[in-house]
Formats: sequence, structure tokens, C-alpha cells
Amino acid sequence: MNSHYTYFLIHLCSLAGPLLLSFDRKVAFYKKWKFVFPAMLIPALIFLVWDEYFTRIGVWSFNESYITGMKIGHLPVEEVLFFVTVPYCCLFVYECLRVYFPRIIAIKNISQIYFLLGFVALILGFWHFDKAYTSYTFILNAALIACVFLFRIYFSAFDPSSFLISYIVCLIPFLLSMDFSPPFRLFFTTMRKIWAFACFLFCLHQCTTFHLKIPFMVCC
Repeated sequence: MNSHYTYFLIHLCSLAGPLLLSFDRKVAFYKKWKFVFPAMLIPALIFLVWDEYFTRIGVWSFNESYITGMKIGHLPVEEVLFFVTVPYCCLFVYECLRVYFPRIIAIKNISQIYFLLGFVALILGFWHFDKAYTSYTFILNAALIACVFLFRIYFSAFDPSSFLISYIVCLIPFLLSMDFSPPFRLFFTTMRKIWAFACFLFCLHQCTTFHLKIPFMVCC
């Protein structure tokens, strides 16, 4: 197999299952596509700018052995597809957990858990202040967590317990790919940005699903 298609094939394989199972009768995820895709668009645009900037200044790069070579700006087309594949799969996992395992969703002291995560992220952000990407990621994550809980009126539909469990489930394939498939590590290197991306994505998805108004997404 031509290794230049590795990253593209990862996207294809990752999306195939969730896309086909979106028509499952119980989950019926396809019925929410009109909310899912607008919710995916805004964080995708923000993080594409983020990705482009850090790629341009050399904070990270992409292994040419595992990409096709087609680029949009400084980003491989596969990296752009990341912001379609990952959010769709994450939201699908989130929806499946809520539908099939409603009893495991309620986590006691969830606010305290997020407070601890935010505090640790803030400390790590300043601890690694000399490393631009690491520092920005941790500090912005802490700020996002704080916003969600300080301005709950705008995030009334956001389920923090469901998000946390979904995030942990979504990390499993990344951890496995790092351990058993060295070529797939190029995909794993983006794992740290998924937390902020997924949190923002889930917030917007819940807002559009429950309020049915795209302008409300700006408030969120």
C-alpha cells in the first residue's frame, strides 16, 4: 500500500462506522444533521486558523511520508479533513452514550472535577509558558472550562458529564494507535487539541439542537 494515503485512510476508516450507524433506529443521528453540521463549522474555522498559524511558524509539521502532498495553505488536505472526521465521530459517540447508556451519564461532583481539570490546565499552561502551543492549549482550555461554568445561562443544554465520558471514549483509539501502529502517530499528535475543540463543538451542538437558532451559537 502507498504510505502517502495513510492519513487519508485513517479518516476514511474512522468515519465509515459512525456514518453508517447514523441511521440506527434508536440513535437516528441523521435526523440531527441540520444541527450537527452548523455546530461543526464554527469551531472548524477557528481551529483551522489556529492550525495554519502554528504550522506556519514551525511549531509542528506533517510527515510527508503519510500524506498525499495536496495542501490548502500550509495544511495538508488530510489535516483539513480532520475537522470533519473528528467532530462527526465525537458527536456520534456523545449521542450514542446518551441514548444507550443514560444511567452512566450522571457523575457526582462533576463541577468539582471540571474545576480541578481547569486548575491543573492553568498551572501547566504557565509552567510550560516557553512552549507556545502547549501553553496556549492549556490556558485556553482552563478559560473555556471557566466560561462554561461561570456563564451557565448560555450553556444550559450542555451536559458536562456526557462530554467527559465521551471524550474519554474518543481517546481510546488514539492511545491504541500510538502503542501499536507507529505510522498512525501523526494522527495522535493532534490529540491535545481535541479537548478544546470537542468542548467547543459539543457546546455549540447542544445550543443548536435545543434552541434551533444559529445566532444563539454566537452567544455560546
